[in-house]
Amino acid sequence: MKLWQKLLLGGLGASMPLLLSLLTVDLQTSLQHVTKIVLVGYLIKWIVLFGVGAFVVFLYSDETNKMKIFQLGITAPALLMMFVNSNSIKPEVKAEQKMEVRSAPMPAPSNVETTWEQLKRGLTGK
Repeated sequence: MKLWQKLLLGGLGASMPLLLSLLTVDLQTSLQHVTKIVLVGYLIKWIVLFGVGAFVVFLYSDETNKMKIFQLGITAPALLMMFVNSNSIKPEVKAEQKMEVRSAPMPAPSNVETTWEQLKRGLTGK
């Protein structure tokens, strides 16, 4: 098997954690209101994870088993996605924590996201 084939297989393995994250977390959090900038951020995240998976496979360049190469490509991106997803999910606030005493009315929050905020949402899910 040629090196570029191994790198491609490792990169495809690296895409699996991102696909699972898309199906389980991102559709409920960061991808509820999709814009082009959010998609660009998501694409950048995929390229980085693909590169990380290919790099891990490159470190094990003597491996010839296709299944092991695919699994090697999954490892580091899966850990990275676990870290990113754990930071993007907000813990539930208990009812007694929600109660606040306000003396003056608060201004309505702005729902307009800047370009950087949209890109960050695509990259990190926040």
